[in-house]
Amino acid sequence: MQTINIFLASSSELKAERDAFLSYVHQQSAIHLKAKKTLLNPVHWENYIDAVALEGKQAEYNKSIETCHMVVCLFHRKAGQYTVEEFETALNLFRKNGRPLIYTYFKGDARELEEAAETDEEAAGLLRFRSRLEGIKHYYNQFSETSDLLLHFRTQLDLLENKGFFLPDELYHNLVRHTSDDPSLYIENSKSLWVRNLREDILQQGVKIGKRPIDVFQQYGWLIQTFFTKLCSDPGKQLNSRRLSFLAEAFQSSIRYLCYIQTSQLLISGRKYEDMTTLCQFLSMRGDEYLTFDYLKLLRETTEALPEDMSFMPEIARIVDMLSDPEDDISGAVGFMNIYRQKLIKGDIPEDTDIAGLLDQYLTALICWMREISFLAKYRLISVKDISLLYKAGVHLGGMKYRHTFGELYGVYDSSSDTWQNQYLEGKHTFNQSVILVTGENIQDGKFISLSPLLVDKSVVDNIDKDTPELYYYTGTENASSTNYRFANYRNELKIKGYNSEKSDDFLLVKKINEKSSLLDELYKYVGHIFKPFKRPGV
Repeated sequence: MQTINIFLASSSELKAERDAFLSYVHQQSAIHLKAKKTLLNPVHWENYIDAVALEGKQAEYNKSIETCHMVVCLFHRKAGQYTVEEFETALNLFRKNGRPLIYTYFKGDARELEEAAETDEEAAGLLRFRSRLEGIKHYYNQFSETSDLLLHFRTQLDLLENKGFFLPDELYHNLVRHTSDDPSLYIENSKSLWVRNLREDILQQGVKIGKRPIDVFQQYGWLIQTFFTKLCSDPGKQLNSRRLSFLAEAFQSSIRYLCYIQTSQLLISGRKYEDMTTLCQFLSMRGDEYLTFDYLKLLRETTEALPEDMSFMPEIARIVDMLSDPEDDISGAVGFMNIYRQKLIKGDIPEDTDIAGLLDQYLTALICWMREISFLAKYRLISVKDISLLYKAGVHLGGMKYRHTFGELYGVYDSSSDTWQNQYLEGKHTFNQSVILVTGENIQDGKFISLSPLLVDKSVVDNIDKDTPELYYYTGTENASSTNYRFANYRNELKIKGYNSEKSDDFLLVKKINEKSSLLDELYKYVGHIFKPFKRPGV
């Protein structure tokens, strides 16, 4: 069993926060002990007896830091002498040995401290200490509520786990500290570890999987996989806002995908729009409203509306319960990702933001989320291009076979090869010219639902002869004055400053009358028909 010692340094003014932090570490220790055979051991002054020490009690505290893997320092309105001394001890050890890792937190807004420093000498001393941290390029964090502190620390634990921090000491040093001091090797090892964590969770779902990153990514389906793949591209490796956009869209695509699964089941039920306000808003989106639409709210509403016996993917209900609990770590992680995605869209991320730190936090939150929805690997997205009835005279009705020509919407295809497959189903058929979701490995044995018209295959409805499916998702009508439906290519990226986004303007426009394909005419009628019970009059 691996033991991780965490030293907590704080003054008496933060007793409530200190107690909450210690309690949280004990809680997380129970989780890590069960899952990773790792004990998180909090170390603080209350661990020590009040007997006289030869070198003084503070010297004993400082000496204990030498055995710690992490040091957490909490400040509010003053830089306590002993807390600062403990920080300096930890800093000297880190410069010498690479450990302990130091996390510094300030309670309250930065401006509040600056204002207090004008009249309060203790606050002025803390401000000088904070300036020193900035001078030595030690990044500190700020929190207003205790929950913010605990959430940030949790994301750091997960990030460290992904980077191998909870490996045995000897293995950790061989992996990270002794790789010719080449930071790129550390980064590569880190990437391998978080992908490995995803792979382990998918294996626990009983799914066979290869060892390459793409083998892992494709288990989540094309909607999500494409942005993980972009993360591994040269642009995706740069520490900038474009990498952040790939992370944000991997998250958004996963939420959108879950919404499609739940919404598709409700569309066939014919429930009236009064019961489903958010669903009505979703179906009535216009222009670019889909970029900022509240899919989390839609996921909650549709999941609550689905009867248990009607749920095709029962695992989603557990996820929604977690998201509805403000005390749940996943709820906090998803809230963090959603907030920063909105900030990215609006251009509200300050230029002086520690982008590397933000990217680390976002990746950690994303991996926590993706591990929770690893059950998606048990399902397959399939585009059914055509269904043919094979029936001959003298054959019993039960012996009729339906030939399905389809393509799987996961994996990386070679555009020069033919990936459409044929499978014969005896006595049953699925949905023609539709994107369907299937349980298990094939359409013969598993259950299925249709995700069309929320997801459509352009190569089918546009009547284009393609070697592979071409997935598009529903975004609403073209604009406020148009009745044309618009679908976005699943590869489209967020439009952000600093790079050419012309390639992300790929949309499929479905009009009432489409000159190039009669199948698009049928799609237009189908969308209007199936959406009608849920849309408000005049919309």
